[in-house]
Amino acid sequence: MDEFISVLNRYPNGTEVIVEWENHLKVKAELDTIYETDNGLELEEEGYEEYFACALKILSIEENLSNKVIREGELLELSKLNKPSNIYLVNGELIWKSNESC
Repeated sequence: MDEFISVLNRYPNGTEVIVEWENHLKVKAELDTIYETDNGLELEEEGYEEYFACALKILSIEENLSNKVIREGELLELSKLNKPSNIYLVNGELIWKSNESC
C-alpha cells in the first residue's frame, strides 16, 4: 500500500480533506472508499499491476489550472497513477507530503 493511501486509511470514510497536485489542481473532498484495483491489463499480460486506490467525493474545486475536467459531487480516484503532492485535513493540518521533486 502506498504511503499516502496508508495515511488516508487512518481516517474514517466521510473525513474531509484538501488534496493538491503539482499541476495546480486543488480540491476539497470527502474520503469515500479505499480499495484494491489494477491497471486494466489481464492478469497474465506483461505489465499487469495491482495497487490500492482511494475514492474521494469532490466537495469543491479550490484551484484547477490543470485542464482536468472534474465536477463537484463526482468521485475522483487517488492512486499511484494520480498521486497528490499534499494532503491536508480541512483544519489546515498537513497529513501527507510527497517527497518526490517535480
